[in-house]
Formats: sequence, C-alpha cells, structure tokens
Amino acid sequence: MNDTVDVIVIGAGTAGVPCAVQAAQDGARVLLLERSDKLGGTLEVSGADLSGAGTRRQREHGVLHDTPQAHFEDVVRITGDTVRHDLLRQSVDLAASTVDWLEDNGLKFTDRSPFIMMGHETYATARTYKPLHGGASIIEVFETLVAEAVRTGRLTVRFNAPATQLLVEDGRVVGVEYDDDGQTRVARASSVVLACGGYVGNHEMFRARHQRPLTSVGVPTSLGDAVTLTESLGVRVVGDERYLPTVGALVGGPDTSWARWADPRPVLNSSLRSPWEVHVTRAGRRFASEDHPSLTYRQEAVHALEDLTFFVVFDERVLREAPPIVREWGADGLRAAAGSHPAVFSASTLEELAEQAGIDPSGLSATIAEYNQAVVEGHDARFNRRFMPVQLTEGPFYALEIHGIALDTFAGVEVDSSLRVVSGDGAPIDGVYAVGEAIGAAAMTGSVVCSGMLVTPCISLGRELGHRLGTAVAS
Repeated sequence: MNDTVDVIVIGAGTAGVPCAVQAAQDGARVLLLERSDKLGGTLEVSGADLSGAGTRRQREHGVLHDTPQAHFEDVVRITGDTVRHDLLRQSVDLAASTVDWLEDNGLKFTDRSPFIMMGHETYATARTYKPLHGGASIIEVFETLVAEAVRTGRLTVRFNAPATQLLVEDGRVVGVEYDDDGQTRVARASSVVLACGGYVGNHEMFRARHQRPLTSVGVPTSLGDAVTLTESLGVRVVGDERYLPTVGALVGGPDTSWARWADPRPVLNSSLRSPWEVHVTRAGRRFASEDHPSLTYRQEAVHALEDLTFFVVFDERVLREAPPIVREWGADGLRAAAGSHPAVFSASTLEELAEQAGIDPSGLSATIAEYNQAVVEGHDARFNRRFMPVQLTEGPFYALEIHGIALDTFAGVEVDSSLRVVSGDGAPIDGVYAVGEAIGAAAMTGSVVCSGMLVTPCISLGRELGHRLGTAVAS
C-alpha cells in the first residue's frame, strides 16, 4: 500500500513534532513516522531546559532589556565562535516566540524561570527556563498538539515505523520506504524532513566517528537514521570534531554502555560544589585541576582519556564533613551504596580500594601522598588547584567510578541556511530537509553545551520549517 501526502516527517521528537504539527496547521497533509512506540524521542530523558531573549516571562520577572542579538553574542562568546551563524541567528530570533508558544499551549515552568543556569557555561543574563517536569512536560504539550492535528485529518502518525530508504527520482527525493509491522510500505511527498535525532543509541557508529566508547544516557532508538538514510546521496556528516563528553555519570560493572540520566549523579561542577576529592585515572594519576571553573576544561580533560573513565577518590573525613557529592544519597546513602552499587567502592586502605576499583595501587598511593603534601604546603605544583581543604588520610577510603556520557550527538548531516540537505559538493538536494539533532548539536552550540541551545533550536527551527513547507502547499 502506498501513501501520498504533502510532507513526510521522519522522527516524532523534539524537532519532528513541531514541524509536523505546524505543517498540518498551515494546510499540508502530513505523515509523521516514528521508529519507537511513542512521541518525544530524547525529550523522554532530557531536562529540556529552554532559552530565549525577549520572552513574556522575562518581562514578567523584571528582565526587561534582553534581546536576540545579546543572546546571539552570548552563544558566540561561550562557544568560542564555533557555531553556524546563519542557523544560530534564525534560532535566537525565533526563541522567544517558541517559549511563549509552549507556555500558551500549557507548558508549566519552575517558579525560578527565567534564571542563569550554573550547570553550563553561563549567560550574561537570566534567559533559561526549566519545564516543571523536564522533557516530560514538553511531551505532554506535544501529545495534545498532535491529537488536535490528527483530528483535523491533516496529520497521520505511524509508530513502530522506521524509515528504511529515501526514494529518489532524477536526483530529487520524492518519498520514503518504511517498515510497518514487518511489511514494507511506500510514502510519497513533495518534501521529506529528517528529524530523526542523533546516534546516541548506536554504539558502533559512535565509536567509528569519535574513536571513543559511548556511555549513553539517550534513548536506544537514536540510531543515526539521518546519517544512514542519506549515505547513498553522498551527504557529508559534519561536526565530528566538536564532540566532547558530558562529565559525568556513575557507571560501573561489566556494562558501561548505558546510564540513566535520572539516576543519582555526582556534583562535579566546581561552581555548584567545591571539590574536596581528587580525580584519578585507572593508572591512579590526577589528570586535571579538580576545582577549575570551566566546564569545557573538564570535558576536554576527560575526552583526552581513552576510555573516558576516571575515579573520584576521598576519605571518611571528606564524606563526613564536606557537602554531599551525591546529593540524593548524602553520607549515609553513599556508605550504603559502597559494595552494592557497581560504581561505588570502599576499603580500609588505599591499596585495597585500588584493587576493588581497578585502579593501579602504586599509582593511587603515590598520587594521594603527593596531594596530601600539596595540602600541607598550600600549593599544587602539578595542576595549580586552589581549593584543598583537607588531607586524605582517614579510612575507610572511597572511590566513585565516573564515565563521560552522551545525551546528544554533535555531528549531523550537512544542510544549507534553509535546512535543505546538501550533497558532498555543497549543492542542495531537492525534496529533503533536516532539522534538530539530525544536523548535529554543534551547529548551535559548538563543543560547549549552552543552556537551552539543544532543545530550543530543535523546536524553533522545526516549527519554522513546518510553517514554510505547509504554507508552500497551501499557496
């Protein structure tokens, strides 16, 4: 059986849903294909922070002079000017209307929104908005919008329906083949939109592209479909060089390929908690200044580790006196986790701790001795660490195994300023577009995660693309 529609959108996630809904609202007949059995994609596991300058909510909270230009300049500054200016400009110009549109459609924010997010490199003003229940709150909005569009008869949604091939005639993409309960179906359209996310569910593709193991906190259906679907068209994948791991997650045991973003996480950001611990590699050696203020510095240091793995080491006095490194657990919870959680270790001596955790014992002993001497002298000659409150001498000793993680992928298929997929020679390919994580997060945020610049551009540009395609049909 064949379908003939105006627009096919592949991926019912952060960019795909607003694209499909808007195109349908503007008069197009739209087919939305989703590999999984539900809407949302990566929103399911995302905090889904948004950012935008000049929103209604900013004005209500006394932020009166923020502008898209200031937002643009902040992102360029934070990323070291490693972003796509053309796409970033479009995104920040649309961001305020996106935030307002979501709120108009029922999205609830935390009371402190807007605020300056300290978990990322910081903006100069308060323009971050946190949905009350993270990505789940946005999914609720999307579900309502999709249901309304389906009722009009202009939107059809098919779940468990992965696209398997783009249909090409005379150099133009004219539709897709997709799987429907084991049967191959064909859908034809004047426009096909790749909104199928990144590849944090595809460990083989990740390692091939980045030469590093993947510890994913994404969704398993993020398989890099935009990359594989366009390979035969000679489309380039851009942004590989921008990859940096997020630091980090408690992962241990035989399988470190997956982690849960919602699980207890150690506080490793020195702007949120000054570190009392030391961070060491499997060789037992420190590899960076634990209290350096830059998140990018820490990401680059972890990226330099072949296995993206390090250990946070401390003693009983730190556990007793320092602010909790795992807030959800506190001191008693961490003690209880030692021996039961595969990434938490405890032993009466450093040598025993190293054996348990898989750290080189001599390396760890030498490192702690060197650090303790630096505390006495008040100077860290190796990394110029400034905050060194206590020596690590009181057993039992503890270690947390931390892995660099990925929620998003920074590489994606190359597009032009109109989000048309382009071939290897830079020429746009008729009939096919890409938006959201399918074009790579690096387009909007370089190597550095700017607050709200993953989710917001997906929604903004997805909705804008849907509007252009929908109105083109209507006209």
